[in-house]
Amino acid sequence: TATAGDESFARYLWARRQAIAGMSARHLYLAGVALAAAIVVGLGVGLVLARRPGADAATRAFGLLQTIPG
Repeated sequence: TATAGDESFARYLWARRQAIAGMSARHLYLAGVALAAAIVVGLGVGLVLARRPGADAATRAFGLLQTIPG
């Protein structure tokens, strides 16, 4: 008789392919929504800052914040 440890990884994936496909599709959807939101916010902030004369300091501050880990 086969035990749980005898199942190969490929067989495990094949047996659960529908669940994996569903979770993968959900992940891609959520990542796409997050990317779209980031693009909209980033473009909006970028356009606002590009039209302001004193925006150079804000741009440098945001650039500095990106270098801080964590």
